[in-house]
Amino acid sequence: MTVAGAALPIIGVDFAGSTESKVTAFVVLTVVAVMDVGLARYVTLPSLRRRGVDRVNGETAGFSHIDSIGIVAILAGVATDLPEAPLVVGGIGVYGWTVVRRYLEGWPEGTSAHA
Repeated sequence: MTVAGAALPIIGVDFAGSTESKVTAFVVLTVVAVMDVGLARYVTLPSLRRRGVDRVNGETAGFSHIDSIGIVAILAGVATDLPEAPLVVGGIGVYGWTVVRRYLEGWPEGTSAHA
């Protein structure tokens, strides 16, 4: 999310501008959504599991990555003025939710290094 907020002004995206800038905004926000899913699945959750963190904390961390995609979807709709943009980015969010959910299925219920 922070990446999108920082990258759009740097690359000169004007939300009221041309079609090219709207496509650029859509591509940047879509990449941010895909990266968020990847970070949750391949970085955050495996590191928490290796450290023996409780499953509830893993759920909180994993789903917090995915929740931010909803905000990215709203930004995609505002930035592009296309009704399809939030649907595409929201679809990535739904996919991310299922990815996190499937990863958490193998996480033992009572695991905790602090118990």
